Amino acid sequence: MKDQASSKSERRASITWNELPHARWRIEILKRSRFRTQETAHLDARGLFLRENLRRDKSIHREFMSHEAGEIVSELRACRDIYRAGLFDVNKNLSIKTPIETLCYYAVEYAVAPRAASLIRATLQHYFEFAKISFDTVQLLFDRYSGIPVVPLDRIVGEQQAMVVEAARDWPELIRRMIPDRSLQGFSRKSSFLCGEPFHIGLIVHRSSSQYEPALIPQLLDLYRREEWWIFHAGFLWDSIVEEIKRQHGEVEIEIFGRQLEDSERTNLQKVIDLYSDLKTPHREIRDEELFKVAALADRLGLRPAELMGKVGRDCLQSVNARRRKMNRTITSVSDLVRERMPVAPYRRSLRAFLTKFLSDRLSSRLKP
Repeated sequence: MKDQASSKSERRASITWNELPHARWRIEILKRSRFRTQETAHLDARGLFLRENLRRDKSIHREFMSHEAGEIVSELRACRDIYRAGLFDVNKNLSIKTPIETLCYYAVEYAVAPRAASLIRATLQHYFEFAKISFDTVQLLFDRYSGIPVVPLDRIVGEQQAMVVEAARDWPELIRRMIPDRSLQGFSRKSSFLCGEPFHIGLIVHRSSSQYEPALIPQLLDLYRREEWWIFHAGFLWDSIVEEIKRQHGEVEIEIFGRQLEDSERTNLQKVIDLYSDLKTPHREIRDEELFKVAALADRLGLRPAELMGKVGRDCLQSVNARRRKMNRTITSVSDLVRERMPVAPYRRSLRAFLTKFLSDRLSSRLKP
């Protein structure tokens, strides 16, 4: 008993991300995602054919990107599973336990998202090189840092002289500037992603207005339209991976919510979603009086406000209640949520909007086959 007690007391309270066995987990991810069965041989052969014929046949570019997106999604799901299992095992040996749902979030945010950016970069480099896309064209349109004046931190204030960031020298440097590791992180804190970002024409206009002479902007827009045949395919790859990141964050939300509710509470939630579904108009909107009926039902069933909001919504609610606690005006019922229409900084969404988004998301996930 003494040995067991001493071993427990020697357990570490926490472990840093850098201390995790990333190299071993990477090998496990590759084994799981790259192991090829006999049944997939024709798919692998098709992938090689598509890559080799990119420069000769533009009609296969969409199929190539669809094939590559499937490969990336497969590896990202293997990454999710390996990191979840690994984090769960590490957590068992710590004296202070981290909630399971937090570990699931860490797996997506710090393992899957950076890996997704890396895999997109690798695919784009193959695509640009095999399809003979002009390096100068891609650089002119999408090198977001080239030509930007910066001031080194070690300069004395009185002697500051602006320096200009040099243009990227090769494909790896250029693509890393276009899609940095952090580009898919912080997903829950971002209000939205543009379709085709970072290849969206709006980003080029925004960057060009500060980076180039105004007279050059029309020329850039003309160049963009001439090159749109391949930009469209690159944007499709980005959108496909963004959807997978969304899906994995949604899985974390479902796990968090599922652990919070007992069986009776799940039944009550279904009743609330059923009423919400019945009262919504064909245009997917719901009137104030109808939403108050939904809130009244949730209050009668004993559902708490935090149970009807996503992770960001719960953070927002906690922040609002922390500020209002001294004034004794905290939000304690779902009906209170419905009355909160003003957007809350820095979330850019009201508590009411968080409520309707949560209900709509649960409804849409239930309707999907």
